[in-house]
Amino acid sequence: MSLIEKIRKAVEKCHLMEPFTTQDVKCWVKKHCIVKDDGEEYADASISAILPNSDVENEPTANRNIRVLSSRLNSNGIKEYWFRAWEGQKMNWIELGLLNESSTDFSKYRGDIGLYRARLNDEIVYLGKATELNNGGFRKRLRDYTRKSPSARSYTAGQLMYCHRNDLKIEIRIFERSLESIPKIEVCEKKLIKQYEPEWNK
Repeated sequence: MSLIEKIRKAVEKCHLMEPFTTQDVKCWVKKHCIVKDDGEEYADASISAILPNSDVENEPTANRNIRVLSSRLNSNGIKEYWFRAWEGQKMNWIELGLLNESSTDFSKYRGDIGLYRARLNDEIVYLGKATELNNGGFRKRLRDYTRKSPSARSYTAGQLMYCHRNDLKIEIRIFERSLESIPKIEVCEKKLIKQYEPEWNK
């Protein structure tokens, strides 16, 4: 497997967070002891070269569902990368609509688990997880914020979600429905909170 494919899989499993820099990849390679298929270590020079060489804007001719590498300069002038989906490909995050369910029905996702994030005025203000396999999945977790009984939202973020339920836009990221997915969801939640620093998660 090529290094770029290993990077792609690491992003999918939330072991490497987007956007990432060349230095982020080098740290990930070192931390997780990533080596070539023959067991040889990756040289810093080859890691430095793989991202620019893979950053192409041409449409893939084989697997059109593959996410392709894109880049930009961040505010510090450092090139950062992320995997971009082609138009028509299903994105990781699915827009559900408003938290008050005026434009959607959460019951469609009662069997799904994963992460959810709330946007207020296009800003991510809260990020959480739904991991109950046998108790309603996303439907149960999201409706906790809108039901009349406040028992499930005694914490500050829950109260804010309830107060802004008519204005919050909800997006979800679905994981495989299995016990093995729960620790992956928890790790991914922590990393995304660290990355986005949502106001209501503080």
